[in-house]
Amino acid sequence: LDIEMPGATGIAAAGALRAELPATRVLILTTFSRPGYLRRAMEQGASGFLLKDAPASELAGAIRRVVAGERIVE
Repeated sequence: LDIEMPGATGIAAAGALRAELPATRVLILTTFSRPGYLRRAMEQGASGFLLKDAPASELAGAIRRVVAGERIVE
């Protein structure tokens, strides 16, 4: 999910997903590195927070780690 999306924020969507489907893992992928976004995303159940300018190999690794149950912030 992204922080800014049409109709809702990624943070709100993460909370709604976790409420409806608790086993779902959510990775926030964004251009915003603000600490407040990170904190709110994790409070809403996001499993990870990654900046969009990360290399593709880092994104792939983050997805694998989140699927494996890890919480990541990169």
